[in-house]
Amino acid sequence: MPVLLVLFASVALYVGRAERWVAAVLLVGLGLMPLAAGTLARFTVFAGTPAEDVYLLERGGLSAEGAAARVRARAEARTARFQELGALAYYESRRGLLEEARADFKAASALKEGDARMLTRFGNTLLGLGDVDGAVLLYTQASKADPSMAAPHYNLGQVYRRRARLLPDDQLGKELDRSTSAIATAQSLDGSLLRREPPPEDRPLLNRLLLSPAVPERDWLDLADGTQEGARVESQVGRWLAPVLPAGPAGWGLTAA
Repeated sequence: MPVLLVLFASVALYVGRAERWVAAVLLVGLGLMPLAAGTLARFTVFAGTPAEDVYLLERGGLSAEGAAARVRARAEARTARFQELGALAYYESRRGLLEEARADFKAASALKEGDARMLTRFGNTLLGLGDVDGAVLLYTQASKADPSMAAPHYNLGQVYRRRARLLPDDQLGKELDRSTSAIATAQSLDGSLLRREPPPEDRPLLNRLLLSPAVPERDWLDLADGTQEGARVESQVGRWLAPVLPAGPAGWGLTAA
């Protein structure tokens, strides 16, 4: 930028007015490039943000271990948000870390109550820990929070069906009716459940027996906060364009002037 400004000053007296205006506008635009680059990065950055951590945790797998460590660190620093804690708890529950998942689900509940997806996932964890009554309570709350969601109804049906095996004969029919009614409600809300087969009775794997509703991207994409990344890009482009000018608005103002 300094070289271009000196070059512009040296030729300004020998070119026409229109040429001077074109050159001046281009130089002003170049001077504002740091601001434009920072704004672009601010609105498009994804990698390295909490949103990427939530994305990895929701997908699971080995690639999510680093994301889990970062979210745990933010949770200890009390800076983790609801979406992060919910995704971390979900990741832990699928890996069999049920006690850790319960603690993180409780922390997420303290930040936001009444989220149907989180209540359903939390209920799955409690069921895995043997707290059947707690799971039934959370499934019921989830079905009331979002009546259009099939997962809590389906999970309630599975709990009633398995609990019926432990009841005496005079209570068996009532419990099976509750199971049938809950599963029928879930199937009416989600037709794909008509083709779903529960796991064998001798291998009641939690991740196959119960449904865990997916969290849509719109619920966590706003965690892609590019404020710091945008400022870094803005500073880098500014130093590249005008290393002798002050960074920030002062440099843009001097360039424009």
